[in-house]
Amino acid sequence: MRAIKIGDVDALQRVVAVHAIRDLVVTYAMAFDDHDWARLGSLWTDDAAFVVGDQAFEGREAVMAFLSTCLGAGSEQERQEEFVAGRVAAGEQIDGLYPLGERWRPAYEAWLAERKP
Repeated sequence: MRAIKIGDVDALQRVVAVHAIRDLVVTYAMAFDDHDWARLGSLWTDDAAFVVGDQAFEGREAVMAFLSTCLGAGSEQERQEEFVAGRVAAGEQIDGLYPLGERWRPAYEAWLAERKP
């Protein structure tokens, strides 16, 4: 039995490659949606390039600086809600925590600083 070839790649190699590409795309989308910048950064090579319109970002660090600030930062409201949800899950009472007031502002700012890439 002869292996079926598509170009220089046999059918099994092609299936494996297609699944690897799909896994990469799914991982990229999930990391981006979750604002998991470390995971997203791991998907880019050191010499990565990303072009938006007439602006080019060259190198993993430049690409990630752009992606983590310009495309995926989310709204202030979303960030505050994520912080509040985490505090409530840790046992804090919602009263006084939401809407975010001055009492919780320093903890929120520290939380934001820890999340930056």
